[in-house]
Formats: sequence, structure tokens, C-alpha cells
Amino acid sequence: MPARVGVNGDSFVEFASRKEEARALEELLSTLGFERTGRHRIKAVTLWKEGDVRMVVNEETKGRAGATFNARGTTVCDIGLWVEDAQAVTALGTEPFSQPTGPSELDIPAIRAIPASSSQRALPHKKRLKRAKGVPAV
Repeated sequence: MPARVGVNGDSFVEFASRKEEARALEELLSTLGFERTGRHRIKAVTLWKEGDVRMVVNEETKGRAGATFNARGTTVCDIGLWVEDAQAVTALGTEPFSQPTGPSELDIPAIRAIPASSSQRALPHKKRLKRAKGVPAV
């Protein structure tokens, strides 16, 4: 069995949602003490924070979030984890995941944790993402 790869925390949980379902999810997040702290400049994506916990509500109709919503309704579509060694995670047989990026979007390293599953993002421990000027990282 391969050596265990340490997880050092979570970066975010991203939900695919739309319209009334997204409003209900945002109301729930607000009730739980989360505050909306960012909105993507171009896309229908909002960032909600409570302390160090970050939740992303993605209402895009295209891309992975759009496809996930179409298949399942409102659901978690991505989970970002800080790991000790991202290369070791890929050595465990996971598949790289990428999709085209547009203006004001980051190319975040991602893997499919289980083949043919939703993707989860494995980020190198404590490596912070560079943000485009004036754009909240989501």
C-alpha cells in the first residue's frame, strides 16, 4: 500500500447551484454565520467566509459546475485540500483535472480523487495562489 499523504487542512468547499436553490443555500450559509465576502468579476460565483472556512457558490451554467448541477441539482462539486505533497497524491493513481480558464480566472492544480468522480483540488501545503489584481480568490 502506498504511503499516506498528509492533509493539512481545507481550502474551500464549492457548491454547484442555481436560482432559487442558490438563494436558499446562501440563506442557510448566512444563518450559519457565513458572510458573502467576494464575487467573481465575470462569473456567477460568490465566496462566503466564516473564520477560516470558505464556501463557494457557483451558479455557472457551463463548465464542471454547470454539468454537475444539471446532473444532480444543488450539490458539492469541488473540495480544495492543502496537502503536504501534491506530487505524491498524483503518484497514487489519481487523474489530473483541468478545464479552460477565462479572464480573471486562476488555473488551480486539480485532480480527480477517484476516477470518474467529481474533482477535488490538491494544493501544495501553504502555497498561496497568486490573485489577479482586485479579484478575490474563489
